Amino acid sequence: DAIEASYRMLSPQDQAALATLSVVEGPFRGAAAESLLGSGSHESLQALCDQSLVQVASDDEGQRFSLLGSVRAFAAARLDASSSFEAYQRLAHHYLVAAEAQACAAEDWPNLMRADAWFEEQSRKGEALRLAQAMAGLSERWGRMREALARLDRLEPPSDAREWAPWCTARGR
Repeated sequence: DAIEASYRMLSPQDQAALATLSVVEGPFRGAAAESLLGSGSHESLQALCDQSLVQVASDDEGQRFSLLGSVRAFAAARLDASSSFEAYQRLAHHYLVAAEAQACAAEDWPNLMRADAWFEEQSRKGEALRLAQAMAGLSERWGRMREALARLDRLEPPSDAREWAPWCTARGR
């Protein structure tokens, strides 16, 4: 198999990088890769691109990377449970920070949804609320307001009184 052959040519560090990047849905920027991979992300991305395991395209905002579905599935099968948890945690944190800074593009929506799902699965209600609020602001620009409002409606009221004001503000109450 061509994917397996390309994978075997990678260093162990680059193999781990590919597995980590399998948590990303759709295109992503270098900043997301750096958040997920840490130091050495540029070198790993270059090695993955050289082996045609990561696709790269350029636009007005710089380089955009992506994995083909078959490569993502191959890489995901090589991600162990603890690495998976850490990768999703880093993905969620990256997109939370980016969304709060309103520094996301419409192409980031699938990863914002992944981050949202991870916060919910981990019962991290404070971060889920912050992301939902930021997504509401972004979704207005992208014509996804209905989806963002539906997400806010699914959020349970916070148990911590300090979170009530942002929760009510986000829901327009």
